[in-house]
Amino acid sequence: MEMGLPAVDMRQVPSLMMPAFHELERAILGSEFMHGANPVLRHCFANVVVKRNDQGHVAKFTKSRQWLSIDGAVAAAMAVSRCQSGDSGKSSYDSFNGDIEEWAYV
Repeated sequence: MEMGLPAVDMRQVPSLMMPAFHELERAILGSEFMHGANPVLRHCFANVVVKRNDQGHVAKFTKSRQWLSIDGAVAAAMAVSRCQSGDSGKSSYDSFNGDIEEWAYV
């Protein structure tokens, strides 16, 4: 990594996305998902059509019209999934002291 930041490959395949959708649903229903009323993210979530499998689990995010965007909602699911996979139980924001350069590259 050029800047020293770790990158994680997360392909958008059902075996990876279903757990991500589950974690996002759990975070939303548990009032743990906060997006600061971001209008773009709100718009993306409003465009999501949830497809469930026979067991009732979220299997796929789709959209009702081709031109609608759901990218932010999919990215949120991926981000929540990656956050859940951490083992520290702490947020990196807990150590933020206002210096973005120092904090981002620790």
